[in-house]
Amino acid sequence: EKIRFQPVAAHDRHTLAANIIAAHDAAELAIASVCDQLGCLPQKGVSYLMDYFESYKKTRGNDPHAKEYFRNLNTARNSLKHQGLFPDARQWSRVGEIVFQHITKWCWDDLTVSLTELDESALLLDANVKRLYDEARQSAAQGDFKGTLEKLALALSIVFQEN
Repeated sequence: EKIRFQPVAAHDRHTLAANIIAAHDAAELAIASVCDQLGCLPQKGVSYLMDYFESYKKTRGNDPHAKEYFRNLNTARNSLKHQGLFPDARQWSRVGEIVFQHITKWCWDDLTVSLTELDESALLLDANVKRLYDEARQSAAQGDFKGTLEKLALALSIVFQEN
């Protein structure tokens, strides 16, 4: 979300590098989550971005949307990270926005839910913790940051106490 609508200027190599790495990490997390939800995670211990695409195709019979884009992103990221080679700024200046759009399509196509509508509070099992978290989000939206932190602290204390 942070880099979604921040195109990078052609001469800003360091922001471009950071955006490519962040977009790659977001894509890997998203495709791993989709594969987990669909029951098609790779069977080996350590998996990387393109491993999820292979496992998805093996189980589902087709490639996920934008596989070639992510293959190119993976190559750009690996060249940057392992060899110090900066990619073409014109090609990758909108990487955050484009990756967000592709992840949104995966969510809609495979999970029938919009990425922007995913609610992380649904992952909370304890009803009191979920209530406090929802109240904290509401407090934050109203600008009551002290109240937000208090509610989050209470929620965390319940989690820590029970674990």
